[in-house]
Amino acid sequence: MAAGQPQASTRPDSVRTFCASDAEDRGPIRDTGAGGNVNGDRTTSAAPTLDEVKSWPVTVEVRRACRAIGISSSWGYQLIALDEFPCRVIKIGHRSRVVTASLLALLESA
Repeated sequence: MAAGQPQASTRPDSVRTFCASDAEDRGPIRDTGAGGNVNGDRTTSAAPTLDEVKSWPVTVEVRRACRAIGISSSWGYQLIALDEFPCRVIKIGHRSRVVTASLLALLESA
């Protein structure tokens, strides 16, 4: 093969990478289809029940609150940055925590 020409991929169509330039560093990401979990090491879980949320501590992590609301954590963090998150958020240094009482009020009003 001539220098400078891209090499043909031998990967199956069900495997894709984020960026061709660093694909070898990260390895392939498997596309499991709509709603599937593309990270083999992480698990997704169903939204918690209202009774479960009532047993949570006074504040919770953003991603836990997002799961209860039914939005992705990345969207939740974007809403926090825009100061539009639907619940009260307390910022401690670079971390954000969601007030459980505010989350409960939102869920009970829905």
